[in-house]
Amino acid sequence: ELLPADSDISPALNFIGANFNREIPIPRLAEKCGLSVRQFERKFKEYLKTPPQQYIIKMRVHAACDELRSSKKPIADIATDLGFYDQAAFSRQFRKHMGMTPMYYRKEYR
Repeated sequence: ELLPADSDISPALNFIGANFNREIPIPRLAEKCGLSVRQFERKFKEYLKTPPQQYIIKMRVHAACDELRSSKKPIADIATDLGFYDQAAFSRQFRKHMGMTPMYYRKEYR
């Protein structure tokens, strides 16, 4: 579902869209929206049905899918380029969201 353009959290969504591959502190997102962290997290979850941190991880995983399909870049590099701590953290999140390992995904969808 699309948010109204003037939604309280659009500044945060724009920021996440441009920076999801870097570490994004939630207080910084709340500040961009002129909300307290609690208000921000509540509104974010209300609009998007997911906490901000999970949303950021989902964006990273989806970007990883594109990368795995279109490049020959090593999985460890994709992981760190997209802001995951290491390949193990990336693989855990990828499997949780996609139901398979990044390597399996790459073999299946190349």
